[in-house]
Amino acid sequence: MDKIYIRDANGHHLSFDLKDVLVAIGQPALETYWTAGPVERTGEMLDATGANRPLLEALVQSGERVDGHRLLELAQGIHQTIWGEFRGYETPTSPGPWIIVVAFDSTWFEVHTDNAAVLEALRARFKNTVPPTWSKAWVP
Repeated sequence: MDKIYIRDANGHHLSFDLKDVLVAIGQPALETYWTAGPVERTGEMLDATGANRPLLEALVQSGERVDGHRLLELAQGIHQTIWGEFRGYETPTSPGPWIIVVAFDSTWFEVHTDNAAVLEALRARFKNTVPPTWSKAWVP
């Protein structure tokens, strides 16, 4: 999968969160079935702040796939996603994800997908989509 990093910041804080990434992806995000969980390559558990944190944690515990409308609804009640990995599937039973969105330590988001239109939509919406210098050699 190709990937981009999203690092748009306002001072020392990201100026966006998961809900903004989903909105930028657009209709494909809403038509996708999503899981939420820990960041696979680091083992960091999902961590978020906001009123919907308990609902997001329940989704992680259930392992359930929810449609994009439900994930966006949950994301609307999250102030900051610190760690988390959101895997998107074409159907409720697809064996593998077509997209993976990773929140990495409140420092950036990564979006992994082979869908060039989605990557272009993200580049159009966000300004800083280059990897951090130290991470360029780190391939998950």
